[in-house]
Amino acid sequence: MRTKSTLLFVIALLLSPCWALAQSATAVSGNATLTYHKTNNNRPLVLQWNVQGRGDIWIFPAGGIFTFNFHADHLHPGAHVGPNQIHVQGILDTPGISGVPAGQVLAGIIYTLEGDTPESGLSRISEKIQVINKSSVDIPLDVIGMGSKPDDSEYAGPPVTDLEYPAFQTMMGTSALFSEKGSTAEAPFGPLTISRIVTVRGFNPQSSRQRVTVRAGETMTILTELSLVAFSAPATPAPVPQ
Repeated sequence: MRTKSTLLFVIALLLSPCWALAQSATAVSGNATLTYHKTNNNRPLVLQWNVQGRGDIWIFPAGGIFTFNFHADHLHPGAHVGPNQIHVQGILDTPGISGVPAGQVLAGIIYTLEGDTPESGLSRISEKIQVINKSSVDIPLDVIGMGSKPDDSEYAGPPVTDLEYPAFQTMMGTSALFSEKGSTAEAPFGPLTISRIVTVRGFNPQSSRQRVTVRAGETMTILTELSLVAFSAPATPAPVPQ
């Protein structure tokens, strides 16, 4: 159950002039809810993951170039995705790259929430990002999946939850990135590039940030999963040494 202080904090977010939460969408599953918040200029801001018995866990969504250049005007739960999913879709701006017509680099995200039984404290969220390069120009991207620790240059939202291990002992994650052009099952066949698969505990480390090139006509996909594992008490920050 959300505490009074949490509700006051959310109200403060809504009233903030610096990064007002212009729109949000919420998915529900079992003992958990997931809310995607975006800024008043349609940029991604923060994920609010509430799990019964643990309260709110504030997660930084996909970072890197996405933080500044993903412009999403399509946001909703349910409908053509599941009731436990959130669909975010828009365009990826490409400043500094010449020869790319506006709107030719498309981006979309589906967040999926898997809850569990009441009082279990267990839940899982996944983030699937697709970038489709419809232009004739190769697009370099600097990307990292959700769950990283943002710095001041890319984030001005509410404080994210400190997932640093071992202070926060119950967060596990995996992230994978691949690019493809064509199909492996039917013609026209095309190349497939699979980047390294990263397994994390706590924050998604900056070492998992990847510099990739989405070639003309290619589709790049990033899959990231964060899971809360079994716990014996509500997750709280480690005490500060005196």
